[in-house]
Amino acid sequence: MRALLYSRLPSDVSFFYFITHSLTHSLLLLYLLQYSKIFGLPDLAVSCTAVRIPTFRAHAEAITLETERPVDLAAARAAIEAAPGVELVDEPGEKRYPMPMNATEKYDVECGRMRKSLVFGDCGLDLFVCGDQILRGAALNAVLIAEAAREAGKI
Repeated sequence: MRALLYSRLPSDVSFFYFITHSLTHSLLLLYLLQYSKIFGLPDLAVSCTAVRIPTFRAHAEAITLETERPVDLAAARAAIEAAPGVELVDEPGEKRYPMPMNATEKYDVECGRMRKSLVFGDCGLDLFVCGDQILRGAALNAVLIAEAAREAGKI
């Protein structure tokens, strides 16, 4: 462990680049396919750059949404607070915002850094999310989506 923290690569491990304290680019197609499926929008246009920052358990994403109507930031915050499986952590003045080390070992995904988008103005929202990839991964999300669909009478 000490070797990894101080950027000394163990002799029995081989990577293209040293992973600890570095960034690696991820497969974007996976994100695009997941978002289309989750929202049920096969023609959903998504533009993103995915960069993996090595953490022990949690993933993080910066998300920019473009909306058809102007965003009411208070309503967006209320929707996030009411959403199951999501915890609003958005008090930058108190230094409280989503961070992988805080999202680790939590089932809920942390969401914060919410603000109107500088790119899309009133019709956009920027936010940052972190979630434990072991506790809140694709398998659990698939089960939760199926349960919600069943409760709604869709399956």
